[in-house]
Amino acid sequence: MKNVQIILTLILFIFLSAQVNAQYEKDLQKAQAAYIEGDYEGAKKDIDKVIEKSIKKLGAENKFIPIALIRQAIIQSALGILVDVIPLTEEAVAKSEQINGLEAPDHAFILKEACETMIHYGSFQQAAVYLAGARESFEKSSTLNEELTAELDVLEAQILSGKGYNREALRLINQQLTFYMTQALADAGSKKENKVANRDYATLMITKANTFRKMGNYLSADSAFVATDAWVRDNLGRADLNYSLNKYYNTKLLEESGLEAAIAIDMYEKAHVHLLRRFQPSHWLALELKERITAGYLKEERAPRYQKARDDYEKTTKKNYPKKSVHFIKMDLVEFDLKIATESTKNLDNKVQELLAHEAMPVNHIRRTELLEYAFNAAMLKKNYANAESHLEEIASIKKELYGEDAPEYHLSKLKLANFYVDFTDKFAEASETYKTSFEDFVADEITEGHVDYIEILNHMATYYEANDYYVEASEILDKALLAARKKYDNEDMAYAIELEKIGALQLNLGNYDQATENIDQAKKILGNRRSDANPLFYAKTLFTEAKLFAIKGLYDEAGDNLKEGEKIQKDVGASIEVFAVSSDEDLAGLLINVGRFGDADKLLKNTLKNTEKRYGPESRFMIAPLNLMGRLDLLRGDYSEAQNKANRAYGIAGKIYDEFSTKNVPSLQLLAETHSII
Repeated sequence: MKNVQIILTLILFIFLSAQVNAQYEKDLQKAQAAYIEGDYEGAKKDIDKVIEKSIKKLGAENKFIPIALIRQAIIQSALGILVDVIPLTEEAVAKSEQINGLEAPDHAFILKEACETMIHYGSFQQAAVYLAGARESFEKSSTLNEELTAELDVLEAQILSGKGYNREALRLINQQLTFYMTQALADAGSKKENKVANRDYATLMITKANTFRKMGNYLSADSAFVATDAWVRDNLGRADLNYSLNKYYNTKLLEESGLEAAIAIDMYEKAHVHLLRRFQPSHWLALELKERITAGYLKEERAPRYQKARDDYEKTTKKNYPKKSVHFIKMDLVEFDLKIATESTKNLDNKVQELLAHEAMPVNHIRRTELLEYAFNAAMLKKNYANAESHLEEIASIKKELYGEDAPEYHLSKLKLANFYVDFTDKFAEASETYKTSFEDFVADEITEGHVDYIEILNHMATYYEANDYYVEASEILDKALLAARKKYDNEDMAYAIELEKIGALQLNLGNYDQATENIDQAKKILGNRRSDANPLFYAKTLFTEAKLFAIKGLYDEAGDNLKEGEKIQKDVGASIEVFAVSSDEDLAGLLINVGRFGDADKLLKNTLKNTEKRYGPESRFMIAPLNLMGRLDLLRGDYSEAQNKANRAYGIAGKIYDEFSTKNVPSLQLLAETHSII
């Protein structure tokens, strides 16, 4: 009888335990459903209940705790409480290891979710660590089947794409597309299972298209987005998340290719409308779409629409997110774009610093790099180059932490720093090393000519080579940059004209006058035809570059006419062309001397020498050209002693930076020869 009672008690215990477990499973599913819909506060409340109730019933070390903690982590990420994400993820993994053991399937699934959480958070280096752990645990528990292998490969492809290993990501994606296509077409399971298979396939297709976008292969990306759009509409419908997600990335692609803001707004709005048919306004994608729509209205100067969109965004965030969420700073970022574009930097530094110190902003997160980009641009407009360099260094440091020191995305940030070195410092050795390693070893094979940074990198490499007398290499790189521009832009595109002017200006420095003439003429024609919708300063800059060409050819009257027209544009706009490059003042001063405007040249050069010495120091390479020009001006005015002093000083600086046979010594030596012959 006693044995019977024990058995009955055991059965009752097992029955009650099963009921309790079933309830927690149900609560977890409820939380997951709320998360998928975009009700993150609701999902958080459900997860908190699971933790509280399971600890009360089963103790602090029960198997539901790791699951609940990892779900908390991804919910906090969606809520914008970013500082909580990594600690929660680490706690979930540690608890799982303690409760489940390293080789248990349950632990493998926790690691898989930890990987997904880190991808969502943007820490691809840590995601890779969790993915490797998940594979190992699945293998040791003998649960790694074909379906799980495919899922893990998709996560690996997302990690590779996030880090910038685009070609390897595409290889993995193509490898698994066949499997997912087979699953999607099998139609062998329940309706729900078939939907899941279709969504898996759609997710992989979007990842492929977006990887093409990230590498700058815009034709392949656009084709892939269009194909995905049609497939999702036919198999999942426009109300499915993948429809709006695909539309979002496709519109970003087209914006990067120069799509007009009005058309982009329309595309984002369509994606937003369809998303809200099934998901809540607080869904992360709904917020991203609303942010892009609001930015578009601001860019289009449609004030009433902008204010309404901003009010809607703020109403949604206040209703659905905690006060310390980083989502509350997004509208500030939208307005920063306008401030940078219009050079309205008053109080911008202080505001950026305030947001960087936001309580929910981690030290290492991609949102922080976005804020630092604004801080960099503001510093550049104020010519605070020390701060600008510091911001670029911090961005690179964050990306190294998020992506890893071998990741192409990290090396792209190092290349931006190298470009800055070339334009605004004497750090030639650092720039040279970065171009040799970061570009050639890590980046070049992972991007195409269409990548947003590709042409800019080539331009700066050409500038570096020209500055160090490698004229053949500089010319070859400019040819690559011109070919890339022709592939990337329409031949009437403003961006194409701007690139032609940059290349033409560099070709002048290299002595390639015929090529420079062709490119400058074409740039001037395109910008002249679009005077109504182009930034007039770009046209003014083209006029100054053409004036320099005219002066080289001895056409001083034409050069003078260009100068007057360019100066009138500057005056009308109320901005200076010098924002484009540190050498603009000295180029302008040289032109003023050539057309006989000595008084204007003297005033400009004195100001340039004073500011250059203050910013870069008395021994900087940036002192050489204005010293030579000032010496030239002194010579023309008959002050031979001052001309000789300035030539000697310029030659002394050049001798410390360049070797004795460098062409950078020639202007100083020529000036010295002329003064000696007169004296």
